[in-house]
Amino acid sequence: TDRSLGGSAIVVVDSETQIPRTIFTSPEIILQSSVSRDGTRLAFVSGELRETLVEVRIADGRVRALESGSHLSRFPSLSPDGTRLAFSGVAGDVTGTIREMTLSATNEVVSKTITVVDGGQMIEHVQWSPDGARILFSALGPAGSGVMMVPAAGGRALRVDPDAPMSRGGVWSPDGTHIVYR
Repeated sequence: TDRSLGGSAIVVVDSETQIPRTIFTSPEIILQSSVSRDGTRLAFVSGELRETLVEVRIADGRVRALESGSHLSRFPSLSPDGTRLAFSGVAGDVTGTIREMTLSATNEVVSKTITVVDGGQMIEHVQWSPDGARILFSALGPAGSGVMMVPAAGGRALRVDPDAPMSRGGVWSPDGTHIVYR
């Protein structure tokens, strides 16, 4: 991203030949990207005031805006199979929400709420587990921050480490058996 050029670009670089290929340009800022495990899709946040979700097919650069049901959508994370997108959503006065979108080949997008975190906390660093069964995220509020986990099917989110009142930025180990956080 380079705002001095009047916008942003997504560039794919071949790791063997080092040849870059621009697949998407936008006059708006591009934030918080997530690439599917198979390397065919990229989801990101676009915009500064009303952040929205966008999907780009890496092979052909085909783009579609994703209507999330939230007026502010952040921290997208594509599921391991690339068919679902989890993200932090803000709708009305409800801030601490993890939502999921199912991405179908027919361009139909189905959104649902996975969990709402108590206390109006802001959500960051949303990340699917390697097996797609759980979602890890950071919740930030006036009393501190914490790494939390929720079943992907929905339910109550639980703190990963209740004794760490200022933890955030968790990531899964490749096999999904460990979580590392700061």
